[in-house]
Amino acid sequence: MVVDEARGRLDELVGGGFIVFAREFDPRRALSPQAQTGLARAGASYVQLGGDGVRDVDGRLDAFLDAHGWAAMIVRPDFYVYGGAVDAAGLTRLADDLIADLEAAGLHDAARNEGVAHEARAI
Repeated sequence: MVVDEARGRLDELVGGGFIVFAREFDPRRALSPQAQTGLARAGASYVQLGGDGVRDVDGRLDAFLDAHGWAAMIVRPDFYVYGGAVDAAGLTRLADDLIADLEAAGLHDAARNEGVAHEARAI
């Protein structure tokens, strides 16, 4: 990966947490305000592949997205893929599903009870 002329492994450049990838469009701007808020609580990072965004120098992410017919995906903190979407509208639906799953697992209560505030990071 190359980010702002820095070359390295994705986890070194982006850090941990959920990562929202999109090709050729800004994933943050594609999401609904509610999805943005929910992903911020989860500490998500955003990566735009191509265009003025991040370059996939070895082509692995592009090949993976191509193989699945996806334009976007969300990757979990353990680097397993949560799911993919064919377009920006699908990405919002996917993010809504992830937020619902996290809230069902207690994210909402944990953030409120511990006073934890997460802020989404964009690269």
